[in-house]
Amino acid sequence: MVASTCAARGVVYWLGSQLYVQLTNRARGLSLVASRGPAFQMPASSGFAPLEAEPTVDAVVAAVLDAYANDERKKALGQDVGRTRRADGGATDPGVAFAGLGDPLLRWPDVAEITRRVREHHEVPISLYTNGLLPPDAPSAAEVASTLHEAGVTAATIALNAADPDSYARRMLSPPPYTPAYHEDGPSAIGDVSGASFGGACEFISALSEAGVETTVTAVATADTASVRDLGTALGAVAFKERTFLE
Repeated sequence: MVASTCAARGVVYWLGSQLYVQLTNRARGLSLVASRGPAFQMPASSGFAPLEAEPTVDAVVAAVLDAYANDERKKALGQDVGRTRRADGGATDPGVAFAGLGDPLLRWPDVAEITRRVREHHEVPISLYTNGLLPPDAPSAAEVASTLHEAGVTAATIALNAADPDSYARRMLSPPPYTPAYHEDGPSAIGDVSGASFGGACEFISALSEAGVETTVTAVATADTASVRDLGTALGAVAFKERTFLE
């Protein structure tokens, strides 16, 4: 397999033919990795690693375009890689996802800019994995969601993990009682949560749905997953996914 050599350590990683992009190690609310439990590890084959430094927009765009040009995990999809839909409507290419150890929403303007530039070359699905907690200096949830959708973000997955404010504060805004993989300690796994709230996460889910972004809500199995699923549906999410928790 010919692998991309353009990106610095941690900027891109893979799960199958899905290319993931990391923009930051900084968390805002319990990171997706940390939420999966103390024993959770990314597959060694993914090439996942914490970032050594936050990449520039130019570096990320170059890494994605290099993957499409040189990595067999994208090239093997066929010469018609730009055709993103099969006859049954499914995606030929799962595209590019913003995810990782930190929360890409902390760099949401860069998510939008990278998406615009990548889609100038490859009209593939672009997805976002986040807690939905905007940084303190961000504009309204509606403005951010509209900007992402207009740039070409097609789907978002929001880790909600609770269906009420108290549970959310305990699960998502408090350090976990263990040191998760890839994090220095429990506090680093939640990052700066000043101003973050259950209501803010719910507002962002609704804003994404209203903007036209296909939105999925997730919860780890230790949560009240039925209630989270019902809440996500009420907020406009089109799907729900339960994630395993590894002790």
